Amino acid sequence: MKNKVNLTGRFGRDMELKTLPNGTPVLSNSLATSRYWTDKESGEKKEETTWHAVVFYRRDAENVAKFMKKGSLVDIEGRLRNRNYEKDGQTIYVTEVVAEEVRFIPTGNNDSSVPAAPEHDAPPVADDIPEEIPQ
Repeated sequence: MKNKVNLTGRFGRDMELKTLPNGTPVLSNSLATSRYWTDKESGEKKEETTWHAVVFYRRDAENVAKFMKKGSLVDIEGRLRNRNYEKDGQTIYVTEVVAEEVRFIPTGNNDSSVPAAPEHDAPPVADDIPEEIPQ
C-alpha cells in the first residue's frame, strides 16, 4: 500500500518556525494548488484553487523558514496524515501533508508560464502541532 502525495503550489502565509519540546524544528503552512481548464460550452477559462495543510520537520522546516515566504513556489513530496486534537472543548480534525522532500522553484519576474499566487487568503493552519515526529 502507498501513501504518497506530490504537490506543486504556492505558500499562503509567511513562515513561522516553531520548536517542539524535544528541540525539533517544525513549520506548518498552507499550500495553494490550482487546476485550469476551459469551459466547453462558454469557452471561458476556469480556475479551481485547493488549499492543503503542509507540515515540515527538522532541516526542511529550517530551510523553508529561511528561504521561502508567502507566495513562494515549491514542489513537495510527502504523505497524508489524519489526526485530531482538542481546542476549547471541541475535537478538531486535521488532514495534512507531512513533507518528506521539498524543492524550491525559482521564479523570475518575467516568467509568465508560472501562475501567480492566489488572490484570496489561505485558510488557517492547525493550531496544535503534534509533539511526536512522524517516522
